[in-house]
Amino acid sequence: MNKDKIVWVREPNGKCGLVNEKGEWILEQKFDLIYDLEKDGRRRVKLDGKAGLVNEKGEWVLEAEYDYIDSLEKDGRRWFKFNDKLGIMNKKLERELELGPEFDGWGCMEKDGCRQVTLKGKKGLLNKKLELVLEPKYDTIYSIEKDGARMVALDDFNRSLGLIDKNFEWILEPIYTDIIVSWVQGGTRKIKLNGKFGLLNNDLKLVLEPKYDRIDYIQGMRVVELDGKFGLMNDKFEWIETEAL
Repeated sequence: MNKDKIVWVREPNGKCGLVNEKGEWILEQKFDLIYDLEKDGRRRVKLDGKAGLVNEKGEWVLEAEYDYIDSLEKDGRRWFKFNDKLGIMNKKLERELELGPEFDGWGCMEKDGCRQVTLKGKKGLLNKKLELVLEPKYDTIYSIEKDGARMVALDDFNRSLGLIDKNFEWILEPIYTDIIVSWVQGGTRKIKLNGKFGLLNNDLKLVLEPKYDRIDYIQGMRVVELDGKFGLMNDKFEWIETEAL
């Protein structure tokens, strides 16, 4: 018995069906796979290698003619694959988005409503309106941070990292070898380019160009080193001691 009080029954031939708690058949034993009931009152099923959807009574709401149907997401949408093409359907089961056959992967909805797509191994990004806001040419697109910024890697091997804001505008072009966020410091980011360090403040503004040998945070102060000389910067990104620099 599963959480929706339905008994899942499998025949020796591998086919399965569903029986309710009264012993009545909801789905006869002819399906390849039957999934749990989801929050929209629908259930994914697979019949003769094809995917479809049934309601709580076992009635078809989407015929089994899809290559794949993904689980329900928080916004009521689902990824699907039909004739080897990826797409997204809405809660009314209307096809909102259809991608070309060259797209070969997708990601679940993230907390800002975005979804990743993959084209020949490269990742892009759809916004919550399903508009393509980042072309699929990146090795990695990281999850959005709590300040709305998102790190993007053009090349994982060569560490070509960049940063975009919540409007998908570039804060940092993808040329940096490291971007390290510190929430202890309110979301400041230390960046590295050509072996040198710089700093973004917690408003994502560049306050130190990437030209320093070291930037450390010690007891509320930033110690900055350049060519063996040191300076001090406070939490407001104001210089306290700059003579050495």
